[in-house]
Order: sequence, then C-alpha cells, then structure tokens
Amino acid sequence: MPDGTVHQEKWRLALGLLDNVSERGLRAPVVVADAGYGVSTPFRHGLEARGLSYVLALTGKEVAHELSIEPYQPDYGGLGPPTLARYRTAPRALSLHAAEAAAAGHFTEVAWRQGSKGR
Repeated sequence: MPDGTVHQEKWRLALGLLDNVSERGLRAPVVVADAGYGVSTPFRHGLEARGLSYVLALTGKEVAHELSIEPYQPDYGGLGPPTLARYRTAPRALSLHAAEAAAAGHFTEVAWRQGSKGR
C-alpha cells in the first residue's frame, strides 16, 4: 500500500466513487445499495447533499419520527452543557410508517427491469 494510505469507511469510499463519476460528467440516475450503506446516516446525508436519488435496504431496526413532529428545545438551566433538543414522543419503526403510507396510497409500484425471473 502506498505511504500515507489510511483507513476510510466504506460509505466514504462509495461517496468518493460517486464524486469521481460526477467529475467525469456522468451522473448516477439512482443509487441502489444494501443495508450496510442504508443504515449509515452520513452516507444518506452525503447522497442528499449531492442531489442523488437513492434506494437503500434497511435492517428492520430503524425508527423515525413522523415528518410533522418537531423537537422542542428545553430551557437552559445555566449549569453544565446546554440541553439538547428532544422529542416529546417516541420514534416508531419505519415499517409502521411504510405500512401507513402504503394504506394511504402514497407508494407507486415500479418495475426496475426484465430479469431472468420475469419483471
């Protein structure tokens, strides 16, 4: 390995490869990745910052708040570090959010391509 080579996380390497492609005037129409990347918040933020569309697998353990719920900022008491913003409700499993969205008709089924097992 060349001198000065240091460890980089896989998600950083992947974003670097996407940047390399972009520097050559190409753009990925959509980024598709497994749960190893899907659970990486910095990777997802990196894709969003680059304006890239993506479909990422998840592990099933992920939770989130509803989009409309805002965290509140508790008053600072003056001692110790400032208090962090907090949510008043617990996050819910993404599978529950997805089920509600599907029931409300917010999903559109798409066919990626014709494969060896059909559409």
